Amino acid sequence: MRVDIQGVVNLQCQRCLEELEHVLDIHTELLLAQNEQELQSFDEDKYVDCILAQPDMDVLALIEDEIILGLPVSPRHEQSECTSGGREEGKAIREVSPFAALAALKKTH
Repeated sequence: MRVDIQGVVNLQCQRCLEELEHVLDIHTELLLAQNEQELQSFDEDKYVDCILAQPDMDVLALIEDEIILGLPVSPRHEQSECTSGGREEGKAIREVSPFAALAALKKTH
């Protein structure tokens, strides 16, 4: 079975939490095994993806699985495109620590 998936999905950048377009271009070949024995023989080869063929096989679930496997674990913009971590126009801005107020209280009391 040959699976070709092309498209664009919107993800969330893990640096700046803004929208990130991710281009999907997935091309996979899955061998369909007729029985468990054949499946086990193909599983020994790490370069072959094989699944057990069944009459009630959910092809949409297979496609969904391939899309999920094609997504990045931690999607991020390129460093120059991202406005994360207090960056503004490529220059780092030091953020005020949430513990700074506690440190000031400790000094006054």
